[in-house]
Amino acid sequence: MTVGKMPASLTVPAMAARAAHFAEARMKEELKARCGLSRAELKERRG
Repeated sequence: MTVGKMPASLTVPAMAARAAHFAEARMKEELKARCGLSRAELKERRG
């Protein structure tokens, strides 16, 4: 990773936000795998 191209003040919050986003997406995918379909998908299929 090249830190020189990005300002140091931007890298840490951006990396933290990106890590949190990926962690949340991974948790959602694991919940979908366990429960089958999410409520949002069930609503879309019913609608």
